Amino acid sequence: MGRSSRSLAPLFALAGLMVSPAASAQQPPPPPGYQPGYGQPPPSWGPQPGYGPQPGYGQQPGYQPGYGPPPGYGYGPPPPIPPPPPVRKPPSCCRFSARFDPFDLLFGRVTFEGEVAVAGPVTLEVEPSWIWGTTSSNLDESGFAIAGDVGMYFGGHALRGFWLKGEVGYETFEATLVSPVDPAVNDAKRIKSAVIGIKIGGMGVFGPNRGRDGGFALSGGGGVGVALADPVTLEVPGYRATYYEGTGRIKLLGSIGLGVAF
Repeated sequence: MGRSSRSLAPLFALAGLMVSPAASAQQPPPPPGYQPGYGQPPPSWGPQPGYGPQPGYGQQPGYQPGYGPPPGYGYGPPPPIPPPPPVRKPPSCCRFSARFDPFDLLFGRVTFEGEVAVAGPVTLEVEPSWIWGTTSSNLDESGFAIAGDVGMYFGGHALRGFWLKGEVGYETFEATLVSPVDPAVNDAKRIKSAVIGIKIGGMGVFGPNRGRDGGFALSGGGGVGVALADPVTLEVPGYRATYYEGTGRIKLLGSIGLGVAF
């Protein structure tokens, strides 16, 4: 028995040398509280080379943990609010207008127009005329006429845009009819009548800043009127002229006013 033990001693020594490296390669004991099967990695599951945060992955240069995002990252004071645009000055035009009607020169009259805004789009206008002739070669007229208008501007601003005006006027003049056969024979009478009518037209103002502060004014329109006086007849041999009879009561009311507005 003692001899057998001595013969096996070298074998036991060789086995011990073979077991020692295997024992040293065994995993360390699990930490306290580790229970296999509950999703907890074994102790050897630590960070592996190449699996940590890579430079430039999700972090900005200059970023300091615990101090917020770096400058220019979308946070900070808001940009300054631009100042509001300047308030446009309300137009100062127009309250008054003075005009001359060159169209009436064709009918032997010189007519001026003066218009003033009284309330919103409502205006008052006066039109004095000097009568110095007619379009007929053997009939002459000399006197004056005056008319007053109440106007309404459709655009809501007086003295601008389309308008509608009611007119009340009065004319008085000396009419002289000369015989085309004998110039020494004539008939002269005073002609006078009130005239009422209605006109429609428009007015524009042109100048700096689109006429907002006044400038050149152009007004034009037309309409019809009715004379209220009784008929008056002038007669010479071979010729006759009658005022305010039949369609002679109808008077065309037209005007083209050139002037200024302010």
